[in-house]
Amino acid sequence: MIPFFGNTLINEIYLNQLDQFRQQLTEMEKEDGNRALSNAHVNNILWPLISIRIVAAEEFKFDYPFSRYRALREQKADSSPMTLQEVKRFLDYIEPEWYDHFLLRFMTGMRSCEVHGLQLKHIDFDHRLIKVRQNVVNGEITDVKTPKSRRDLPINDILSSSLERITATLTEPDDFLFTNDASEPLDIAILENKYGTRH
Repeated sequence: MIPFFGNTLINEIYLNQLDQFRQQLTEMEKEDGNRALSNAHVNNILWPLISIRIVAAEEFKFDYPFSRYRALREQKADSSPMTLQEVKRFLDYIEPEWYDHFLLRFMTGMRSCEVHGLQLKHIDFDHRLIKVRQNVVNGEITDVKTPKSRRDLPINDILSSSLERITATLTEPDDFLFTNDASEPLDIAILENKYGTRH
């Protein structure tokens, strides 16, 4: 935003300027000619400016000019889940040390960062539940972002056997289920380097 708006005072930014800026963003292209920024990405760039303008207008009692602004329509990506045959083929091919990791992800739909944040205390064998409470992001342990992300997932029979195998050598509640060679929780970079995935 800074290169476009420069030293423009916050109360001098109007809807036509916002539209021009948004147009520039939507017209940006990659080297292959495709759009560089999705509608969702453009909206995320603009919302901080809009929020700042709202607060400033309320605080310093000047007109808010963005009341007619409408965010770009965001299109949901088409879902293309793997078939059971594809999952089985993948698990048959994967290295044995990664089998339980990916089995857990296929069975639960958990994200990499959530799986990497799992500790022994999050596995409730009595009630057959996995308690999703934290992530590992860039090597940092953080709480899950939203109440929707904080959830309990059922453990089926196949997953129960896998989790019993994983946790057999763990002794402390804070022990992580999956660790690297330094006994630290896994990070997404390991999967990116090995399998090229960010999910």
